[in-house]
Amino acid sequence: MAALDHLGVVYKPSHVGWQKVRCPFTEAHKMGDRNPSGSVNLSYGAFNCHACGNHGDWARLLYDIEGMKINEAVKLLGLEKNGYVNDERDGTADGLFLY
Repeated sequence: MAALDHLGVVYKPSHVGWQKVRCPFTEAHKMGDRNPSGSVNLSYGAFNCHACGNHGDWARLLYDIEGMKINEAVKLLGLEKNGYVNDERDGTADGLFLY
């Protein structure tokens, strides 16, 4: 949820399962995301936008939107012990995600 807070995505912390949110990839939507087209699942740590097709986990969101290296995003979110691979080559997102 730290990634959603960091990106300003409004969500219901107590909600179970998938919930609708506005897509944080505003440049992918011609007129913004006026109606919620994204979904997040707090249990899975996953995001999906049904309009622009962007999807992934929290680290992927920070990688794509903020331009963080994947290692930085994983550290920021405290995910080092959750099965993420630390790619020391260049910090790219290739093959690093569980989602």
